[in-house]
Formats: sequence, structure tokens, C-alpha cells
Amino acid sequence: MTGVFRTSRAVPLGVLCVIAALGGAAVAQKPAAGPSLAGANVRVSTHDFFPGDPFFSEVGPPADVLQQNEPSIAVHPSIDRLIAVGMNDVRTLAVSDDAWQGLAVSTDGGRSFEFEAMIPGFPGDTSPDGLTSPIHGNQAASDPWLSFDNFDNLFFAFIAFQRTPPGRPDFDPQDTNAIAVAKYAVSPGGVQYLKTVVIERGTVGLGRQEDKEALTVDNNPTSPFAGHVYVCWARFTGSQDHLKVARSADHGETYALSEVAADSNMQGCNVTTAPTGDVFVSWRTFDRNPSHANPQDSAIFVARSTDGGATFGGPVRVATFADYRQNATRTPPVFRTFSDTFLAADENGVYVAWQEKTPVSGADVKITRSKTGGATWESPVSPHLLFGHQIFPFLAAAGGRLSVAWFDSRREPSFTPNGPVSGQCPPGATDGAGCTGMEVFYNQADTARSGPLSFGPELQVSSQSFNPNLLGTIKAIRPFIGDYISLVANATTAFVVWTDNRNINPTLNAQEDTDVTTDPPSLVNARSRDSNIYFQKIGK
Repeated sequence: MTGVFRTSRAVPLGVLCVIAALGGAAVAQKPAAGPSLAGANVRVSTHDFFPGDPFFSEVGPPADVLQQNEPSIAVHPSIDRLIAVGMNDVRTLAVSDDAWQGLAVSTDGGRSFEFEAMIPGFPGDTSPDGLTSPIHGNQAASDPWLSFDNFDNLFFAFIAFQRTPPGRPDFDPQDTNAIAVAKYAVSPGGVQYLKTVVIERGTVGLGRQEDKEALTVDNNPTSPFAGHVYVCWARFTGSQDHLKVARSADHGETYALSEVAADSNMQGCNVTTAPTGDVFVSWRTFDRNPSHANPQDSAIFVARSTDGGATFGGPVRVATFADYRQNATRTPPVFRTFSDTFLAADENGVYVAWQEKTPVSGADVKITRSKTGGATWESPVSPHLLFGHQIFPFLAAAGGRLSVAWFDSRREPSFTPNGPVSGQCPPGATDGAGCTGMEVFYNQADTARSGPLSFGPELQVSSQSFNPNLLGTIKAIRPFIGDYISLVANATTAFVVWTDNRNINPTLNAQEDTDVTTDPPSLVNARSRDSNIYFQKIGK
């Protein structure tokens, strides 16, 4: 087993194992009248994995100074003090000149994330697990998606790839891209890496590329398919892109491809399971005429499986919409965003969320519900006030409540409905204090209530605003805050993680240029790029 973490302190390599005992399941308490923050925002990513590299904090703790973004969160279904967060992680910059997948584990309900690791197989990983990993030899990895099951396993889906086809000279050109799932064993004392399974291989830029996967586990106790693992992704084949779905009936040991209707021009899939064991997969198609004044041929689709993901029925069009999109640029600095789809399900229905463009209020989050197994859908509603840009929605359903979290620009300095989202920091700022542009908000709806979905007052999750347009790609060439945030919930609590720029020194960030050879470690080590993952617990 792998030595999977290093910290800024002298910690011996070994199995990622939590020393503190967790005990039994948390005792459910009577929920409050409305959602409320439970504790403060917590920085998740803090450790220095490679103490011998040139990147480390020269301005005080924590040791980490490189970027993390696009998080995914999972909470153990019976021990909610055990929390896992996956992330795109640039702490491999010195060993690979690229990013990999980081894992952080909390054993105290999110008050701290003392244990962090890289998924085995990263460039330079000489551990036995790293050398035997089927994705060893890939340069980079992205798009984390995590879930626990009820059988003490943690699953971590991601994409491993080479950026420049066909990859390294000693790497098979057919294997430069892979949809993979790392499996960890879970106990009340921690997590331990077991193996990585590759579901499908392809290429980058050579006509068979996988992208944007999502994963879920059927943890419904009454489901005939309890314990099944499901993964969906987009596969770019030539000039077309198609939906792919895989299932595992043996706790992630092997995966089989499902039969699902091919849909071209798609992206942004998501997958969830209902208490009945039905599997739902969603995706969006792209507007073929984006220059049209009011394009409405972007669409949301959902398909249903009633046989444990072996086959899916025909796709049902849920909605058409005008996508709110921003392309990433350096001048002016703008982060990228486009709509993906996000699913949840409970005994009261199936729910799908997306972001869309409206002519007055800009980008809005939309949520719709089906009470007919995905056959028909209610009119979409928004969980927020209609001002500012609301993007990156994420859903979770538990305890009779639908939870939703999103990025929100209602306090950005220069709002315009067409965008882009603006941001600013005070002149001479050395951290994110006083910066504006983006925050995280949360809301919830009672799913058993009659009538359409109805959301209550919104709750601000992030304790301070941040400027989303600071340079945040791997080499700090353009802004980047990922393509999603993440949310999970149980009957009493919601757990949210997001990318946050509050620790970046904005003045030094502006000194990053497009010639990476002129951006010395001393600049990075003063937090010119220090975007991080933040966590918040919410009492429902």
C-alpha cells in the first residue's frame, strides 16, 4: 500500500490512515427552522506534498502555495465525521509540469483536513501502488468525482491523460486518455488505497477522447441494486461527442458499459439513483447557432434505467435554454463557464439543475422536478433572487429536502446581464480581504410539500467575497475556478466545497505573465497563485 501523503511537518510515509477513532454514527438531531452555518469556512488544501521542490510558503503557514480547484465531496453514509474531498491539484507542478488529483480527508466532521494525498500513479510516484497503477505514465489528471458506499468503500473517479497527443514516446498512443476510478477501503479510523480500475481508454485530440465524467453509488437500502456504482462521461469521437455510461455490480472491481442512446453534440453528464433503484443520467446539448439573438436550441435531456443501468430508455427533453457562457481570456481577465447538468433524487421525485442566460438578470440557476420517473417535468424554478449571475449549481436530496448550492455574483462591482462576471481587489492588496466578485450561496426546498418546488430564504455560505478573475490556470496564464462546485447532504446536514481565491495575493498575481520562465518560485511562494478548496457545513 502507498505512502500517500506528505505534510509541511515531518510525517513518515505510510498508508493514509487516520489515527483518531471516530466511534459510531452521529446522532440525528431535530432540524432547525431554516438552514444555518455550522462553524466557519475551512480551508481544505494546506499541505506541501513535495518538500524538496522549489514551491513552498515563504510568507508563513500553511505550506501549500499552488492551485487547487474543481472539488468533489463525499461523506460517509453512517459516520458523517468522515469526509473526503477530491480536487484538481497543481502541487505536482515541479514533478510533472502539470496537475494531478488530490485527496483530503477529515475525521472530525470538517473542522480540519489533516490528511492529504495524491492519487497513486502521478509522475515521479515510485511507490508500489504508484508503479502498478494502470494510469502510471500519464502526465496529468482532472475532473474528480467522489462517493462512499454502504460497504466501507470510497470511490474516486477521474480522467488521466496526456495533454499533447500522442503523449510520451514510450506511451502507447491509444492509452493517452483514461476514465479511471480509484478505490479506497474505509473504516471508522480512516481510508486506505486499494486499487485503480480503468473503465475506458482513448486518446487526446486523436478522435477518441473521454471528458467530464460523473460518479454515483446506489446507497438506497431498499434498492434491488444497492451498492452498484455508476459512471457517465462524454466521449469525443471525431467531430461528434457521445454519452457513455458504465456500471459496476461488484463494488468497483469491474465495470461494464451500459446501453444508452447515443446523443451527439453533448457534454456535462450527471448520474443519480432513486430509492427504487432506478438510475437517471442527464446531459446537455449545445446551441448550434450561438450567434443568434435568442438561441434556445441548447437543451437538457434525461434518460432512465430500470434494470440497474444495463439499459436506458429513450432520452426525454427536459428543457431548452440559452446557455450562459464565458470563454476564458487573459485580456481582459475572464474565467470560463458554461452549463453542465446536475441531478438528485429522493422518494418525492427526480431533480435536475443547470444555469441559463436571461436578458435582465444574467445567468440564473434553474431547477425542475419529475414526479413521473423522468417522463414529464415541472416548470423550472430558481432558488435565488433574480439579480447578479448565479452559476455552477449542485444538487443533493436527503431527509425530505432538496439542497442546492451555487456561485453567486450579486455583489460584483460591475454587473451586466450579458457578462462577463466582474471582480476587483483594492489597490496594493496582499490577500483577498476587500476583493469582490463571487460568493457561494445555499438554499433548500421541502420535497414533500404539495405544489411546485418552493425555496426559502437564501443562505450565504462563503464568509467573504473573492475575485474570480485572478489568474488561476496551471501556469497562471488565464483565470480558472474550475467548472463546478460540490455538495452532499444527509437528513440533517449539507456539506459544501468550492474553489476560492481569498488566499491569493492579487498584487503579485498581476505580475504573472505568459512566459512562465519569468515567473520565479519566489513569486509563487508569496501566494501569487494560491487558490484553494474551502469547506462549509450547513445545518438543514
